[in-house]
Amino acid sequence: MKDCLAFYRSRHRTPGCKLTHMIGLPSLVATPFLLLFQRDKKLGVSLLFLGLFMQFAGHFFFEKNKPTLIESGDVKVIPASLIFIWGEWLDVFRGQWIKKNGLDLWAKGDLELPPGR
Repeated sequence: MKDCLAFYRSRHRTPGCKLTHMIGLPSLVATPFLLLFQRDKKLGVSLLFLGLFMQFAGHFFFEKNKPTLIESGDVKVIPASLIFIWGEWLDVFRGQWIKKNGLDLWAKGDLELPPGR
């Protein structure tokens, strides 16, 4: 699992991709529960499409690579993605996410973001 998580991290480096996945992945995780337990399926279907769009947008617009599941073909990236996103959200709640992603210097005007960030 460590190798899989390291590979997943290497394909999700930019803050933009991380943010899209921090929205997209929880949306995808919530989808089956909403489809099973809600009478009106519109919210579940909407979250499914939102989650997929956010996942692909992160790779297309920010990382400029293929989604990891498609690229690797290994289903082990699914639990790795959950661990990765959990860690990103923990950084948000601890107040560390902005600094860890180099956005604190950018916000102060001390740093120009490289393309794709």
